[in-house]
Formats: sequence, structure tokens, C-alpha cells
Amino acid sequence: MNINRFEGNWGQLKGAIRKTWSDISDYDLEQYKGKMEELIGFIQKTYGESKEEVEEKINKFISVIK
Repeated sequence: MNINRFEGNWGQLKGAIRKTWSDISDYDLEQYKGKMEELIGFIQKTYGESKEEVEEKINKFISVIK
């Protein structure tokens, strides 16, 4: 996963993350801003998804951002 694209497109990624994992609050997202691995761990814990599943979804979000 490209950490620079993750951090550089955070504003756009937040919306996609909230749509996919609706239990994540704006407060949660601000806590993990720029902390990709910690965010992935939080999503894993909250939703019971594997690290690979979460990374795949986030990578998909990043790939569509221009």
C-alpha cells in the first residue's frame, strides 16, 4: 500500500472508508489520520475482517483517486 497516497488523499479516503465501514466515526478517523497500520488494525478489530481484506479495500479506494 502506498503510504504517501494514503496520507495525501486522506480527505477523499475518509468518505470511502465511512461508506464501507459505517460504524467508524469521524472522531475515529481523526484519531487514525495518517496512521494507516493503526487504522487497519482498528477496522480488523471492529469488523472482524482480515488485514488482507482491509488493505485490499483501501488499496481499491486509493487506485480510483486521481
